[in-house]
Amino acid sequence: MNIVTQAVNIFAQALKFLDFWAGSYLLHYLSARLCWHIALEYGPDALIVPSLWGQDIIDAFFLEEKYPDFAAFMQRDIELNKFCEIHPVAERFNHKESNSLSTAGFPNVITTLVPGLGQAKQLGNDLAKKLRNEWIEIGEKVRDHIRATVGREITQSASNWNSLGQEVISSLALARPQRETLVQYWTKFGEKVRAEIRKLKENKASNSDPKERVVTNQERHDIFRRILDEDFKDRMSSQPSLSLLSPYLHDLRKWLLEANWEWNEIWSQQLTNSWEPYWSAVPLGTPNHCLTISQTDDKFVDWKNAQQKLSQAWLGIPSKAEEASFNTFNVGTWWGSFQQRLRIAIQAVKNTRTWNIPVAPGERSTISGQYSAVHPNLNYRVVNRRGEDQDFREGGGLPEGSMRLFWLLMSKAYPGLFSGSERLNALELTKRMAWQFGGVAKKLGVETTVPSQKLDDEDIRALNLEDNAQSEPVDYERLIRFPNLSSIAAARFVHDAIAQENLDPQKPRNSPPRRYWKALADAVRVELGDENKQEMRRRLASRTRCRAFQVAKTDQVINREQFPGRNFNGVMFSGKWLADDMGLEERQDIDRIRRAVQAAHQKAGFSDGSPSDWWVVVLADGDGMGQYISGSKLENYEKYLVDVDTAHFSNEITEDYRKLREETKKRMGPATHIGLNRALLDFSNRLVPYLTEKRFCGKVIYSGGDDVMAVLPLEDLPEYLRSLRAAWSGDKDPYAKQDSICEFNVSNGQFAEVTTRTGYWYPSFKGDTEADKRESHKQSGLPYRPLFTMGKTATMSMGVVIAHKTVPLPTVLENLWVAEGDRAKKMYGKDGICFRVIYSGGNTLEALMKGHLLDGWWYIAQQYQGEQDSYQDKLSPMLYRLAEELPKRVDVSQPELFALAAQVIMNRRDEDRKIAKIEPHIKEWLDNWAQWAQTAAQSAPDKLGATSDDLGYLLRFTAFWVDKMVQRQKWKQASSAAPNGSPELMTAVR
Repeated sequence: MNIVTQAVNIFAQALKFLDFWAGSYLLHYLSARLCWHIALEYGPDALIVPSLWGQDIIDAFFLEEKYPDFAAFMQRDIELNKFCEIHPVAERFNHKESNSLSTAGFPNVITTLVPGLGQAKQLGNDLAKKLRNEWIEIGEKVRDHIRATVGREITQSASNWNSLGQEVISSLALARPQRETLVQYWTKFGEKVRAEIRKLKENKASNSDPKERVVTNQERHDIFRRILDEDFKDRMSSQPSLSLLSPYLHDLRKWLLEANWEWNEIWSQQLTNSWEPYWSAVPLGTPNHCLTISQTDDKFVDWKNAQQKLSQAWLGIPSKAEEASFNTFNVGTWWGSFQQRLRIAIQAVKNTRTWNIPVAPGERSTISGQYSAVHPNLNYRVVNRRGEDQDFREGGGLPEGSMRLFWLLMSKAYPGLFSGSERLNALELTKRMAWQFGGVAKKLGVETTVPSQKLDDEDIRALNLEDNAQSEPVDYERLIRFPNLSSIAAARFVHDAIAQENLDPQKPRNSPPRRYWKALADAVRVELGDENKQEMRRRLASRTRCRAFQVAKTDQVINREQFPGRNFNGVMFSGKWLADDMGLEERQDIDRIRRAVQAAHQKAGFSDGSPSDWWVVVLADGDGMGQYISGSKLENYEKYLVDVDTAHFSNEITEDYRKLREETKKRMGPATHIGLNRALLDFSNRLVPYLTEKRFCGKVIYSGGDDVMAVLPLEDLPEYLRSLRAAWSGDKDPYAKQDSICEFNVSNGQFAEVTTRTGYWYPSFKGDTEADKRESHKQSGLPYRPLFTMGKTATMSMGVVIAHKTVPLPTVLENLWVAEGDRAKKMYGKDGICFRVIYSGGNTLEALMKGHLLDGWWYIAQQYQGEQDSYQDKLSPMLYRLAEELPKRVDVSQPELFALAAQVIMNRRDEDRKIAKIEPHIKEWLDNWAQWAQTAAQSAPDKLGATSDDLGYLLRFTAFWVDKMVQRQKWKQASSAAPNGSPELMTAVR
């Protein structure tokens, strides 16, 4: 049985990086909930895809909902050489030992075994109902939390009330005197309301019943209404301009009471129509026959023909060699064909869907353009009043100003989560708020609060702040452990610079990031030195020093002991995003922050760019996975059977056995499918998180089976792709010693460097002794055992987008899907890599490369790190010259001429002689590229990636990457403009 849950495409749409994570995670979470339901009904072994073995989210459900007492028996300090970690996963997350609970990985296609057709129908219907109920439950919790929080916010915070009034009044386009009059009254109105509430609190304080001491929203509403009816109306008679505030104050009065919120129906309609679950079922074996049969049974031929017909196998199964070698058969022999038929059936159901997004009246979502943006007074229903139907599904004439007021209020009630200019529908609100306010984290046992952090004394002095200033809590980023784009972009630069600084604790701590922050503090003190800007300076410190990068490898070198107030956050490198994070609204304040960041860049030596300028997103997908599941990717039996002495066999049996071993492909059966699942689990749950977040300074967005999506700094890209490909196919770890692979020795239980491939993979770790390697391994979080891979013939296609920070996220995502699905996957033989660089102006550079050429390309590209005087400024110009001239001189019909033409071009200028050492490698790589391109051009009609122009784009991309690396290398060196005359720094060893 196959179950697919299909959400509307707005789950993949995002304007904020937070939404990017939230959409992937919510799909993962709901799929895991369905798997949990199946496991409770039929047992975990009934699930074929995904396997529940070693899935942290399932373990969390197990503890929180089924057997909470088991937590007391789980060990905290265990050796990682055991086959699984058995201490509570939520505890590992809360102590920042693992981020697995906030990393997506479950697919939305589930395959399971059920006892019969009736049970299949029942399970399909139950799962559809379960999915909708889980989703609606999360959405209703979010809805109710908003209603309660916004109501309280209206009368609680003086600063938010005043800020709200200024933003509302500034939108009215009034003359300055009139605007100031309205602002003054708005402020006084809020003061009167809060004064009355304080007085009521004091009167209630002595009450013996704790419940009676609380000021209810009804009492707040009554106070607000009384002041509005008395004071406001009296003043309007003498100041008619106050009438402009009337609709806004009346809206706020209504929203104080939850009973006045009329949006339940619009939430219900949007949440109910979010999903379309569908399923298909294929019988495994014929209903009138047993699952196993012997060849001596007189019904064997009929049984075999029935299985063949039911599975719709393309080839005759079993083969003559199999029939001659085996006495007994079972339906598992046709397993691959049944799986193929199941995939075709679910695709047929998908292609015949009639489901559409319902009509969305009124103002639409600003993120997706789909569904109505929610509002407390959007009463989406037909109401019968006095015998007449009144249709409120169009919003009942909802004023635009009221919509603006509500979303401004949302930005005050949930600081950092909403900008005030957004308009979201119920699906997008649920997606963004599900983790903390929709009960998702609670069901996993994860803590949903983070304490405010005290600023470091040195930073308090640097920004001229009051003593013991407390930072504001930044909820979501710290709760979900997911970085902003600025932190991703700057992660490797900051890591390497501070790692180099940490090598000698005796020297002054004066790495480039620290010098930059000191320069930023100086510039901010100049720009925002007024006493009334103290709050703004404190907010800057909280955003840049009290927030970690949320990139595990970088945070480890910055603040290993996790001391409060001693972190860095990459947003400090970007004036625009820093102003946004600080919640600045006045144009003057935003300009001041931007000037301060620009001044800090110049003083720290970043005048020609910024560490936060470029970030990378990678989408990788295994090639031909359907062929693995059907079994067509399997090899002949000789690869799987042990050698047997056939001397005592008859000649006929010996020949049959030879044909079985040498001419017959192994079948995909249930046991082999389990092995496939184990390989996919080791790759997605173990190796991808390790490589992305422990070896490199990246972050996993999604890792499930053969699908990987991750974000990285630009510096890590080539080596990350090489490591990912090696882990997928069991190839040599790029970090291993030359011509060696790390493999497990069963006899002594240890790992050693070997020269042959066995299909397993184990990353190389630093250290000369076994104890050193074990310690390095323990820090990795990987189990001390061989890790399954897909085998040496497995390949991956990858889409890579390198985006400037000014490029909108939807544009990046759209290019990513195209790069992976329409370009890399469609290269000749697949195994393609499509690089897309999107510049700040919107221009795009696309380069295509075959996967097997990556290692040779990387050897050339990394030579910028060589002899600094000769390589740094010479390699990139030479690559640009080759990119410009080679396509004009040579065609793929004559592949042998590429290297010769390149030699002529490289010899043309004297300065190119300084990099003569890498010329042979460039010529060798061009030869390899030309040989592949000739074959691809002859075999593939579209010649994708196999033309001379494609080579030019690839060389141009290489030059772009080298340029950026040289730029970063220069930033790490001391500059005369740097404060304190810091010494020259070398690039840290990774």
